[in-house]
Amino acid sequence: MNMKWKEFTVTKCRPAIYALLLNFSFAAGYAQSNYREESEKIFARNAVAIIQVDLAQEHLDYVLDIANAESDSLFPARLIFKNDVIAGDTLEPVGFRLRGNTSRYAQKKSFKLDLNEYVRGQKLYGLEKLNVNGEHNDPAIMRSRLCWDLFNQSGVPAARTAYAALYINGQYYGLYVIVEHYDENFILDRFGNNDGNFYKCLYPAPLTWLGPDQDAYKQMRNSRDRAYELEINEEIDDYSDLVSFIGFLNNTSDADFARAIEERFNVRAFLKYLAVNTLLGSWDDYWYLQNNYYLYHNTVSGKFEFIPYDYDNTYGIDFVGGDWGTRDIYDFGHPSEPRPLVTRLLNIPAYRNLYSFYLKEALNGSFTLAAHESKFNHAIMVFLIRIGSKRLTLPGAGMWNTVSGRSFKPGVPARCSNYKKGRCLRKSSQSNGVRKIPPPARMFSSHARLMITAPPRRALICCTASAAGPACWPRCMTMACIWTAARKTVCGPAGFSGKRRTNPWSFICACKARRARGRFTPIPRRFKRSFSCRPTRSQRFHW
Repeated sequence: MNMKWKEFTVTKCRPAIYALLLNFSFAAGYAQSNYREESEKIFARNAVAIIQVDLAQEHLDYVLDIANAESDSLFPARLIFKNDVIAGDTLEPVGFRLRGNTSRYAQKKSFKLDLNEYVRGQKLYGLEKLNVNGEHNDPAIMRSRLCWDLFNQSGVPAARTAYAALYINGQYYGLYVIVEHYDENFILDRFGNNDGNFYKCLYPAPLTWLGPDQDAYKQMRNSRDRAYELEINEEIDDYSDLVSFIGFLNNTSDADFARAIEERFNVRAFLKYLAVNTLLGSWDDYWYLQNNYYLYHNTVSGKFEFIPYDYDNTYGIDFVGGDWGTRDIYDFGHPSEPRPLVTRLLNIPAYRNLYSFYLKEALNGSFTLAAHESKFNHAIMVFLIRIGSKRLTLPGAGMWNTVSGRSFKPGVPARCSNYKKGRCLRKSSQSNGVRKIPPPARMFSSHARLMITAPPRRALICCTASAAGPACWPRCMTMACIWTAARKTVCGPAGFSGKRRTNPWSFICACKARRARGRFTPIPRRFKRSFSCRPTRSQRFHW
């Protein structure tokens, strides 16, 4: 009788179960589409948002104090957000704190706004958190946004971005980049489910085998957190799926690995990511620095998904002494440290060729010079022209973005000379079979300190489209130089014909501008003779 009762119950209830599952799927789909539609208002493409944050001055002083750089303490604040789509929404209270790693010690800091810290369920057009990044390594304030755009164009799950002008307690803090936060909403939107384990992987996270004990992976730490930090299902704190995946990466035979890796890992999406990542010259990543990525265990497919993270150190910014524009594209990672995920995949000819194919696809499509030029956001120019006369310096600290290392290399390399069987081949007299990306023209020189604000009225900014000469000498240069070129304002070396040229990627800049303490930075001595910068009134960049 019990068996019949069970059978009867299941049979009778089956339609109800199906209806419940259907309702759940519909609700998940609605939430997924609603999140994307609503949050797109935040990430309006051709707008510079205005973010106003007001909080107690003593709390702001605490956040900005270098002694508290490692603190994640949240303070209540009021947020006002507006852009071309949003007239001006106010949320209060929200949590306000520092974010980032090295940026915590920079003069231009990055911040996180935790919108539901004090009011449960409080969101801004579907978003529970806002990452407001200062891009302290990037004088152009466009590298990371270009990177995220390229990932999204290539079909790689990645954050969306928008520009914003940040005001704190009425003080203008500069141009920032809003970067979409990775959380349950992001995962649901990109993968259709969000109940799997979601790991934030920061240095040192090489995915090497430490044994079967979960605690060995939990105990791997950087200066702040676990190297493999569980961000969904963290209360359960079960790392068994990650340990199993790492064991498979490191301990299976070549034959078993090739046969079964696609059952455990989204290989094609990862190789597409890897191709774009290589072209961007990103070294602060998994392949070189065992850093800056997420892993999501997709509960529907059963596979791990790889998600990129943190892209300010790209397009030629370098702190490790590498030339990322000419590095071997098949040996891009660290020369002496194991990276089993990349190494084992690229040892399989089919995956190596697929990686090559994605490189070629990007070089012929989203990574061309024309594609990059189309991404220059003139809304930034309009915004900075509007506020250019303002003094844009923080209290007690200059509003400087810094860059060190090699020159800005826009990462739009010339197409490889030959493609055969999906493999990028470049003839080289120095080595047999070494395949490298030809270096593109330089844009910004190294070891420069660049001011975010507009130049003084008397600044001489001279631009010309000459790829043969010195690239750009921006010790007092701002983004105005790019826009000067875009506006067809010209000033060239002695004997320059005066013909207008508009290519903003290949120009020479020289300037003389007043710095924060009344000092001037001259044109580098070795190039003084090659310039005769005497622009006419129409050629000067007025504010």
